[in-house]
Amino acid sequence: MGLDRSRQAGKKIKGLKRHLITDTLGLVPAVLVNAANVHDTTGGKLPLDDLAAAHPGVTKLWADGGYQNSIFNHGARLGIYVEPLPKR
Repeated sequence: MGLDRSRQAGKKIKGLKRHLITDTLGLVPAVLVNAANVHDTTGGKLPLDDLAAAHPGVTKLWADGGYQNSIFNHGARLGIYVEPLPKR
């Protein structure tokens, strides 16, 4: 089963998009790779689901500010406080 290498609508980038969660040691408890045309709000929810199922003790997560409120709300429903990283 391969991934469709498509274009991200707004940026016209050909390829894949990666949603990666790491812990403070740099270990990867959850990752998702999908086509670039899948929106962040859709692709970002699945690694959160995987993280909550595999590591129920996780209660806080920092996320890129590019993710929208639906990701933060989805994390809250899973019992994970998702905080956006401050802008640089």
